[in-house]
Amino acid sequence: MTTEPVTVTVEWTPTVLTDGTRAFQKSLPRRNLWILLGVVSVVMFLIFSLGDKILLSLRDAGALNIASYRDGYGDGGIVFILMCFVCVAIFTVAQRMMVPTIYAETPFFERPWTIELSLHGIRTQGPYNSGHIDWAAVTASAQTKTSLVLSLGGGGYLPLPFAGFPEGLSASDLQARIESWRAAGDF
Repeated sequence: MTTEPVTVTVEWTPTVLTDGTRAFQKSLPRRNLWILLGVVSVVMFLIFSLGDKILLSLRDAGALNIASYRDGYGDGGIVFILMCFVCVAIFTVAQRMMVPTIYAETPFFERPWTIELSLHGIRTQGPYNSGHIDWAAVTASAQTKTSLVLSLGGGGYLPLPFAGFPEGLSASDLQARIESWRAAGDF
Protein backbone atom coordinates (compact mmCIF):
# COMPACT_ATOMS: atom_id res chain seq x y z
CA MET A 1 0.00 0.00 0.00
CA THR A 2 1.29 3.44 -0.92
CA THR A 3 1.19 5.87 1.99
CA GLU A 4 2.33 8.92 0.01
CA PRO A 5 -0.43 11.57 -0.01
CA VAL A 6 -2.00 12.70 -3.27
CA THR A 7 -2.94 16.35 -3.83
CA VAL A 8 -5.68 17.16 -6.33
CA THR A 9 -6.57 20.70 -7.41
CA VAL A 10 -10.25 21.09 -8.16
CA GLU A 11 -11.44 23.82 -10.52
CA TRP A 12 -15.19 23.93 -10.06
CA THR A 13 -16.92 24.02 -13.43
CA PRO A 14 -20.48 23.13 -14.40
CA THR A 15 -19.13 19.98 -16.10
CA VAL A 16 -17.41 18.81 -12.91
CA LEU A 17 -20.51 19.46 -10.84
CA THR A 18 -22.89 17.84 -13.34
CA ASP A 19 -20.63 14.81 -13.70
CA GLY A 20 -20.41 14.48 -9.92
CA THR A 21 -24.16 14.85 -9.50
CA ARG A 22 -24.92 12.13 -12.04
CA ALA A 23 -22.38 9.72 -10.55
CA PHE A 24 -23.80 10.38 -7.09
CA GLN A 25 -27.37 9.82 -8.26
CA LYS A 26 -26.39 6.52 -9.87
CA SER A 27 -24.97 5.37 -6.53
CA LEU A 28 -28.29 5.95 -4.74
CA PRO A 29 -30.41 2.89 -3.95
CA ARG A 30 -32.94 3.57 -6.72
CA ARG A 31 -34.27 0.04 -6.63
CA ASN A 32 -35.76 0.68 -3.18
CA LEU A 33 -37.49 3.82 -4.44
CA TRP A 34 -39.10 1.94 -7.33
CA ILE A 35 -40.15 -0.94 -5.03
CA LEU A 36 -41.73 1.55 -2.61
CA LEU A 37 -43.44 3.36 -5.47
CA GLY A 38 -44.74 0.04 -6.83
CA VAL A 39 -46.09 -1.10 -3.44
CA VAL A 40 -47.79 2.26 -2.79
CA SER A 41 -49.23 2.23 -6.31
CA VAL A 42 -50.66 -1.28 -5.93
CA VAL A 43 -52.15 -0.45 -2.51
CA MET A 44 -53.70 2.77 -3.82
CA PHE A 45 -55.02 0.96 -6.90
CA LEU A 46 -56.66 -1.66 -4.67
CA ILE A 47 -58.15 1.02 -2.42
CA PHE A 48 -59.59 2.90 -5.38
CA SER A 49 -60.79 -0.30 -7.09
CA LEU A 50 -62.31 -1.84 -3.97
CA GLY A 51 -63.70 1.54 -3.00
CA ASP A 52 -65.52 1.69 -6.32
CA LYS A 53 -66.88 -1.84 -5.87
CA ILE A 54 -67.99 -1.21 -2.28
CA LEU A 55 -69.73 2.05 -3.17
CA LEU A 56 -71.42 0.46 -6.18
CA SER A 57 -72.56 -2.51 -4.06
CA LEU A 58 -73.97 -0.21 -1.39
CA ARG A 59 -75.70 1.89 -4.04
CA ASP A 60 -77.19 -1.16 -5.74
CA ALA A 61 -78.35 -2.58 -2.39
CA GLY A 62 -80.14 0.67 -1.67
CA ALA A 63 -77.97 1.49 1.33
CA LEU A 64 -76.69 4.62 -0.37
CA ASN A 65 -78.61 7.05 -2.46
CA ILE A 66 -75.87 8.17 -4.84
CA ALA A 67 -77.62 8.69 -8.12
CA SER A 68 -74.77 10.55 -9.73
CA TYR A 69 -72.06 7.99 -8.84
CA ARG A 70 -71.03 6.37 -12.12
CA ASP A 71 -69.99 2.80 -12.67
CA GLY A 72 -66.23 2.54 -12.80
CA TYR A 73 -63.43 0.19 -12.00
CA GLY A 74 -60.32 1.74 -10.56
CA ASP A 75 -60.02 4.75 -12.85
CA GLY A 76 -58.66 6.74 -9.93
CA GLY A 77 -56.08 4.05 -9.13
CA ILE A 78 -54.66 4.10 -12.64
CA VAL A 79 -54.46 7.89 -12.60
CA PHE A 80 -52.74 7.77 -9.21
CA ILE A 81 -50.15 5.26 -10.44
CA LEU A 82 -49.39 7.39 -13.49
CA MET A 83 -49.08 10.52 -11.35
CA CYS A 84 -46.62 8.75 -9.00
CA PHE A 85 -44.37 7.81 -11.91
CA VAL A 86 -44.62 11.30 -13.40
CA CYS A 87 -43.67 12.87 -10.04
CA VAL A 88 -40.60 10.62 -9.70
CA ALA A 89 -39.53 11.46 -13.26
CA ILE A 90 -39.98 15.21 -12.69
CA PHE A 91 -38.05 15.03 -9.40
CA THR A 92 -35.15 13.18 -11.03
CA VAL A 93 -34.89 15.60 -13.96
CA ALA A 94 -35.23 18.68 -11.74
CA GLN A 95 -32.55 17.42 -9.38
CA ARG A 96 -30.12 16.83 -12.24
CA MET A 97 -30.75 20.30 -13.64
CA MET A 98 -30.79 22.32 -10.40
CA VAL A 99 -27.92 20.95 -8.31
CA PRO A 100 -25.05 22.15 -10.54
CA THR A 101 -26.68 25.58 -10.91
CA ILE A 102 -27.08 25.98 -7.16
CA TYR A 103 -23.47 24.96 -6.47
CA ALA A 104 -22.08 27.12 -9.27
CA GLU A 105 -23.70 30.23 -7.76
CA THR A 106 -22.13 29.86 -4.30
CA PRO A 107 -18.89 31.64 -3.35
CA PHE A 108 -17.36 28.36 -2.16
CA PHE A 109 -16.81 27.34 -5.78
CA GLU A 110 -15.42 30.61 -7.16
CA ARG A 111 -11.78 29.59 -6.76
CA PRO A 112 -9.95 26.27 -6.87
CA TRP A 113 -9.81 23.90 -3.93
CA THR A 114 -6.85 21.81 -2.89
CA ILE A 115 -7.78 18.31 -1.80
CA GLU A 116 -5.17 16.08 -0.18
CA LEU A 117 -5.92 12.38 0.04
CA SER A 118 -3.80 10.28 2.38
CA LEU A 119 -3.90 7.29 4.68
CA HIS A 120 -5.46 9.54 7.35
CA GLY A 121 -8.39 10.73 5.21
CA ILE A 122 -9.23 13.68 3.00
CA ARG A 123 -8.11 17.20 3.82
CA THR A 124 -9.84 19.99 1.90
CA GLN A 125 -8.71 23.58 1.58
CA GLY A 126 -11.04 25.99 -0.18
CA PRO A 127 -11.03 29.78 -0.45
CA TYR A 128 -13.35 30.17 2.55
CA ASN A 129 -13.05 26.92 4.44
CA SER A 130 -10.96 23.89 5.24
CA GLY A 131 -11.90 20.51 6.58
CA HIS A 132 -11.13 16.87 7.15
CA ILE A 133 -13.14 13.85 6.04
CA ASP A 134 -12.41 10.42 7.52
CA TRP A 135 -12.31 7.45 5.19
CA ALA A 136 -15.23 6.00 7.16
CA ALA A 137 -17.43 8.68 5.53
CA VAL A 138 -16.53 7.54 2.01
CA THR A 139 -19.07 4.91 1.02
CA ALA A 140 -18.11 4.38 -2.63
CA SER A 141 -16.06 5.69 -5.52
CA ALA A 142 -16.92 5.80 -9.22
CA GLN A 143 -15.21 6.97 -12.38
CA THR A 144 -17.04 9.21 -14.82
CA LYS A 145 -15.89 10.74 -18.10
CA THR A 146 -14.12 13.64 -16.38
CA SER A 147 -13.83 12.80 -12.67
CA LEU A 148 -13.33 10.27 -9.93
CA VAL A 149 -16.33 10.82 -7.65
CA LEU A 150 -16.29 9.89 -3.97
CA SER A 151 -19.71 9.25 -2.46
CA LEU A 152 -19.85 10.52 1.12
CA GLY A 153 -22.24 9.47 3.85
CA GLY A 154 -25.23 11.69 4.42
CA GLY A 155 -25.94 12.33 0.76
CA GLY A 156 -22.79 14.22 -0.23
CA TYR A 157 -20.19 13.57 -2.88
CA LEU A 158 -16.77 14.88 -3.81
CA PRO A 159 -15.78 14.97 -7.48
CA LEU A 160 -12.05 14.83 -8.21
CA PRO A 161 -11.53 15.97 -11.82
CA PHE A 162 -8.86 14.12 -13.78
CA ALA A 163 -7.44 17.48 -14.91
CA GLY A 164 -6.38 18.21 -11.32
CA PHE A 165 -4.53 14.92 -10.77
CA PRO A 166 -0.75 14.98 -10.32
CA GLU A 167 1.28 14.20 -13.44
CA GLY A 168 1.39 10.46 -14.17
CA LEU A 169 -1.38 9.42 -11.75
CA SER A 170 -4.32 7.65 -13.40
CA ALA A 171 -7.86 7.47 -12.04
CA SER A 172 -7.54 3.71 -11.59
CA ASP A 173 -4.33 4.12 -9.57
CA LEU A 174 -5.92 6.75 -7.32
CA GLN A 175 -9.06 4.66 -6.91
CA ALA A 176 -6.93 1.66 -5.88
CA ARG A 177 -5.07 3.83 -3.35
CA ILE A 178 -8.33 5.15 -1.94
CA GLU A 179 -9.70 1.62 -1.55
CA SER A 180 -6.52 0.48 0.23
CA TRP A 181 -6.64 3.52 2.56
CA ARG A 182 -10.31 2.86 3.29
CA ALA A 183 -9.53 -0.81 4.03
CA ALA A 184 -6.65 0.19 6.35
CA GLY A 185 -9.25 1.92 8.54
CA ASP A 186 -7.06 4.64 10.07
CA PHE A 187 -10.02 6.46 11.61
